[in-house]
Amino acid sequence: MQLVKKLERVARVSDERSAEREDPWLSLSQISQRFGVSRTTVHNLRTRGEFPPPRNRPGSTRPFWRESEVAAYFAAHPKRQGARNDLRDHPGARDMGKPPPE
Repeated sequence: MQLVKKLERVARVSDERSAEREDPWLSLSQISQRFGVSRTTVHNLRTRGEFPPPRNRPGSTRPFWRESEVAAYFAAHPKRQGARNDLRDHPGARDMGKPPPE
């Protein structure tokens, strides 16, 4: 009976490890690198409740996400280019393109 329980446990651990290889856990930094978004963007999406909820892995307090869930989110919500804000509220922004006064 003991041997059967041990074999079942080994099989369960093996299944969990193969699932992790197929659908790995991603940290916030890995998401930003892999999907080309900033960590701040992911944080803002989480704050607004738009991003998939994170899961805590055993032995860690850091949030992690399954790669498949993150990929599905970004497939359903493609990245958009934001508005340029480098010229907004800039001194002389209204005078852009005009020659400087003499």
